[in-house]
Amino acid sequence: MDSTDQLAQLFQKYNANEEQSKIMAKQLIKRAKQISNRDGIPEVDALNTLLTVTIRGLNGLGPEGK
Repeated sequence: MDSTDQLAQLFQKYNANEEQSKIMAKQLIKRAKQISNRDGIPEVDALNTLLTVTIRGLNGLGPEGK
């Protein structure tokens, strides 16, 4: 199981259907790579930040500090 599949499973736990969850997972990984390249940070750190914001949003919360 790769990271896309793992993220897709996470999104399915938040009631996304299988197709939606795979699309969201791919988009999140793509964006993490872009941020990593732009900011010179490890991809895993960029992904962690994006996941934190995403999960907060799925739980009805805004970004941290807001």
